[in-house]
Amino acid sequence: MSKQSSRIAVFLILIAAAHASAEPLPYGKAIASDTAPRTSITDYQAHIAELEGEHGRDGFALAEHWLDLGLAQRNASDHGGAVDSFSNALQIRRTHLGLHDPGQIPIIDLLIESHRAQGNWEQVDAHFKLLASVHPPESRDMAEQLVEIWMRYARWKREAHRLPTSQPPYDHLVLGWEATEHALVVAASAYGERDQRLVEMLNLRAALAYDMVRYVSTGASDGMVNRTPQRINTSLELATSEFIERQNDAAISSRNHFIHSFIDGRVALEEAMEIQRSAGDVRGEAHAAALLGDWHFLFSRPQTAAKRYAEAQRLLRADGAEPASALFLQPRALPEFTPAADTTTKLMTLDNMGNYALARFDVDSKGRARNIKIVKTRPASSKDIARKARKHVAATLFRPRIDNGKPVRTPDVEVRYVLPDAGGARRAPGKDASPGS
Repeated sequence: MSKQSSRIAVFLILIAAAHASAEPLPYGKAIASDTAPRTSITDYQAHIAELEGEHGRDGFALAEHWLDLGLAQRNASDHGGAVDSFSNALQIRRTHLGLHDPGQIPIIDLLIESHRAQGNWEQVDAHFKLLASVHPPESRDMAEQLVEIWMRYARWKREAHRLPTSQPPYDHLVLGWEATEHALVVAASAYGERDQRLVEMLNLRAALAYDMVRYVSTGASDGMVNRTPQRINTSLELATSEFIERQNDAAISSRNHFIHSFIDGRVALEEAMEIQRSAGDVRGEAHAAALLGDWHFLFSRPQTAAKRYAEAQRLLRADGAEPASALFLQPRALPEFTPAADTTTKLMTLDNMGNYALARFDVDSKGRARNIKIVKTRPASSKDIARKARKHVAATLFRPRIDNGKPVRTPDVEVRYVLPDAGGARRAPGKDASPGS
């Protein structure tokens, strides 16, 4: 059972216990990904039709049966049918228990999962929005659940800006940034402003700030209006002077976004480091210093980055760790402010063909891959996989190996990149760029 499913199970059991003396809630059992239908889909449908005839379509007891039917359909890979069934269960529950009932969260999660399985990103986004609206803003008695919801929403928005949705990519990132702000406000109020649980939120803010910089710096968006600009035809639509003026405005806007995002991310990482220092967590502080070094390294500030890396190594040495700890022993692909999107592992496991490329290269002191060689691909004859992997490695910035606070060249780094059909190379989850990996 997954970690998320385990949390859902505990949450549902608590709900059932709290309402033991009242009308039984239909969600007192765990909703897990490995739930097997005890009855056939046809039998569920027949029973639901019978109950609707007796009690109407909105009877509260029907919610449980729609949920059971949806689970059976999902386990049979009928995600379209599961969406309909889960939607019916959700609608009944919201009708009877209100729009902010926390018991609907597991059903929304199931809808997100089924829409994701169909690649229906618009509906995934819509249900993440619904998830974020479950608790009223003034609710403080379920701070942990609120923080988790806002963090999940922020992670989704970071993922969504790379997916084909009707919303502009930059808007996704802005909404993700705002979601981390909501999470921080709730967490600081409930736990205190120096609680270590805030570190994850601050790191995610840095990741979103970096994504904003990357997106705006590509020229793919007009950051001032958060929309994709129309192609400019100077010969037909604009005079030369007007074209130059608009180009200058775009350059200024991009530069402002770059500066503000750099500052926002740096401040978030500095706050995370201060929290770890206040908590007396030396290794946590060292890790935060390394991430702050990464931030400066990504923004072409190698001298400041080296100071932060040296500081992290000093902290580790003072805590009894080896100077060449796992943080600096081998090059690591950047950025590393937050774990990869939840879909990475799913893509890896769904790629049953095992398409991959094994790349070997050197990482210089500036974090760039040199002498890139594609040692092996699967399928062996795929020039496309080799080309994509080479391009991906060449575009990746690495934290170089750090020796006594100084970045040094590392030869013969080997990394296997998995290339799912969706395109783009992905480093195997949990594997850093290291020799022999």
